[in-house]
Amino acid sequence: MQPLTQLRNMVFYNSEVELMARFPTYQTRSGKTMSALTTLREMQAKPWTANVGGDALPEPNADLKRYYEQGVIEFMTGRRPLNRATWEAWLVEFDRIGGKEWEEAGVKFAEENGYLW
Repeated sequence: MQPLTQLRNMVFYNSEVELMARFPTYQTRSGKTMSALTTLREMQAKPWTANVGGDALPEPNADLKRYYEQGVIEFMTGRRPLNRATWEAWLVEFDRIGGKEWEEAGVKFAEENGYLW
């Protein structure tokens, strides 16, 4: 059965039928229609940057990582409104606690190791 199981990927892999089965559309209790497949399609249509070597870049210090992750959560959940003023204030603090240096170290490392094209 293993050869047949392996062939499955050549026949059905990411076909529309498989994707619809894997990411069904559903209704929430509040009546909102949710679809991970629609979100996938929207994200696939957007431009993106390859992250080759991203896992080899320098790690931020613990304070910077905590500030970054907390900021992402607050902006995404709406605890902190996302507008130009709050974003710029967040960036100023991010740079103050070491974000600018971390970014520069990452760009330098990526350039030296051929990760930027």
